[in-house]
Amino acid sequence: MYGGGRSSGSSAKTLTPILDQILNGGSSITFNLIRKRKELGDDARFFARESLNKVIIFKYPNFDIELADMRGFDFGAGSKLAELDKPIETAIFVPNDDRRMEIGGAAIYLRQKQFQELLGHYFGLDIEGEDLDGDIKKLTILDQAPSLDPFLLKTSLEREKVDIDGRFFDLPPGEEREIKRHLTARIQPIIQFALEGHTKKKSGGGNDTTQRFIDAIWDPSLPEARLFIKAFRIDEKEVDSVFDGWKGVSYYQYLFAKNAHGLKTVVGWFRSPYARPVDASQYRIYMEGLEMHKRQVFHQLEHLLRSVRQVFNDYDAAYQAFFEQHDPRPLRDFFRTAATRYWVLGFTCSALLHCVNIFDRALRGDPKGRINFDQMSDMLSRMQATLSSQMSNDLPPPVSGVPT
Repeated sequence: MYGGGRSSGSSAKTLTPILDQILNGGSSITFNLIRKRKELGDDARFFARESLNKVIIFKYPNFDIELADMRGFDFGAGSKLAELDKPIETAIFVPNDDRRMEIGGAAIYLRQKQFQELLGHYFGLDIEGEDLDGDIKKLTILDQAPSLDPFLLKTSLEREKVDIDGRFFDLPPGEEREIKRHLTARIQPIIQFALEGHTKKKSGGGNDTTQRFIDAIWDPSLPEARLFIKAFRIDEKEVDSVFDGWKGVSYYQYLFAKNAHGLKTVVGWFRSPYARPVDASQYRIYMEGLEMHKRQVFHQLEHLLRSVRQVFNDYDAAYQAFFEQHDPRPLRDFFRTAATRYWVLGFTCSALLHCVNIFDRALRGDPKGRINFDQMSDMLSRMQATLSSQMSNDLPPPVSGVPT
């Protein structure tokens, strides 16, 4: 079974990087139902099946390429990124003991062989039968998203008319309204401009029509969504992916800006004299290796930061060309690649923000604090695992097969 490892030079058992992500990752990486049940009470349920509420759902990347090694992101036709197909996967972590999760467990991977049989054997779910309570539908929606960000997950479930207990989503009071207000402010001018011809045909109903188009962003099944796609000459079959991608990119731009200070702090630490172990003199023969490791991690961090900013700069440039030059082509091209950008941002933003989480836990929130050699080595290993876009060989093993 999946367990912990040992940090260099220490006898204390520590979590391996992947298990650390599963147990301590941010809300975009893990959906810890065990922890939420402890906070909300045993009567709280996200899934109807009781056994399915005693797990942790987590995301892991499975890209064919290492994004942190790329100097920039090319989403054009024929590029490696354009060929990606849902490169972030979903798994259900089943701990050996939900009171001592650090000892490890196993996982059911939602795209593995025998997935349907495993769900039936372990959780009593019949993926082929009639799922009256929506558990299968919830798992499907979770797998179709590139991350488990509470806002994006909640809006996806609501769009599909799935009953949920909103307490399971870590959204502080007012934050959902703030996010929607931010996204609406970004989207509304595009709608008004792009659909000017349509609203002119509706005498006296311009504002109401614009509001219906904004509502369509959250519910692409509304007829206004189709009219919007038509205005940008985007294929009807791409409606859902374009809207999901557009919302996702806009959301991550908001999230990235909101967490800019934390990311800046981490970058500043790598460049500061504090990024040296307090007990470096005791590890002279190992310091060259640690410094090399630190440079590698910082290189990965910088590349992903630069590439994420590039995606947002592309969006801003297309947005600016639309309004200042009345040229819809860059924005149309951006919409057509929005779904792929969304999946890439789902990994990169989650990885970068989890690095901030790792950094804060290691230094206890003090960027001028000093940590020892073992602590720094452990922190760098966790960051490196987080920043890698390729599937780790340290994932929890699949649960035992279904008995015959």
